[in-house]
Amino acid sequence: MNTIATALVPVIATIVLGWGLWRQQFVADAFWGQLDRLNYWVLFPCLLFNNLISARLQDLPAFEIAIVIWGAQFLCAALMLMLRRWVSNSGAAFTSVFQGGVRFNTYIALATVPVLFGNEGRVLIAILIALFVPMTNVLCVTALAYYAQGRTLHPRALLRPIASNPLIISCVLGAGFSGLNVAVPDGIRATLTVLSQASLACGLISVGAALRFEQIRGDVQAMMAAHGFKFIAMPLLSLLLCQILGINGFTRTIIVFFNCIPTASTAQALARQMGGDVPLMSRIITTQTLVAFVYMPLVYLGF
Repeated sequence: MNTIATALVPVIATIVLGWGLWRQQFVADAFWGQLDRLNYWVLFPCLLFNNLISARLQDLPAFEIAIVIWGAQFLCAALMLMLRRWVSNSGAAFTSVFQGGVRFNTYIALATVPVLFGNEGRVLIAILIALFVPMTNVLCVTALAYYAQGRTLHPRALLRPIASNPLIISCVLGAGFSGLNVAVPDGIRATLTVLSQASLACGLISVGAALRFEQIRGDVQAMMAAHGFKFIAMPLLSLLLCQILGINGFTRTIIVFFNCIPTASTAQALARQMGGDVPLMSRIITTQTLVAFVYMPLVYLGF
């Protein structure tokens, strides 16, 4: 229990700080978008790169992990499509449930997993993020384009943002440095560490600023569906695939725990940009974040 408290209390406190700053209008509303932009393009890529350059990727069952991660996402997406009529009659609302089911909050993952699972958890979580981000982008953008905008996307329109995504680029570079055993000078490593710490703090504060407790009423069926896909379907699918592929022990535990991380606050920006149901997306983000801080400890203790 002490380990769980050590992992979750700083995360919750920082998120509450972000919510309080937004609530009291401590800074202008335009600040939050600029903070997210700085984190997305500069600070967060430094964090991912820094985590991966010292990793021993050859010691991990990378192929099997990739199959589990992509397989769980794809199967959960397929399940949501099969149940779409039950989830919502509105295409825009369905896309919010869809994002709630397959997306994850990278900042909460990076703040909790290393504390709970140590250095091996820090390395593995960076790999999971590197695998999750491209597939998540493809699935969510495709769903929003088709169900919210009524159009289909050319493959080139999906590949271009993936190829230019700073998170993906930093992961590829970090894995390359690790695989080639390229040494990074101590001064650069120290700089990357400072920027990484800033990224986590800024990210969690932004998570708090995105919470809207006053908007959580309404669309109960859609919210419950999003929670069911995120907290039940995704963990169970990943656990099943781990069993099939023979992934056990520490790695399996982290993968299942990772799939219990609540959806990303950036899902709201994507919903706004592509015609999704923004109020519903805000409700899902807020309620999943609250539920996760009860659910994640139970999953951790269960393993």
